[in-house]
Amino acid sequence: MRLTLRSSERRVKMIPHTLILLLMTIVAFGAGEVIKGWDEGVMSMNIGGKRMLFIPPELGYGSRGAGNVIPPHAPLIFEVELLDIRK
Repeated sequence: MRLTLRSSERRVKMIPHTLILLLMTIVAFGAGEVIKGWDEGVMSMNIGGKRMLFIPPELGYGSRGAGNVIPPHAPLIFEVELLDIRK
């Protein structure tokens, strides 16, 4: 299943590491293309739905991080909107 999402990051002062992401893309969920936190957080959404995803490190990039962008053990926060679903 491919979902079209719009996502933006919001900074939360209590969380030391945040990822800035502005995205409007088509992604396959449940197929290993995205972090597990996105798979779990988005699969129950309906078209037009909006949700704040608070993703702990173990459902994000864990101890490996993501290059120079996301440090190891970083929690992630995303505000997402589901725009479309394609099968």
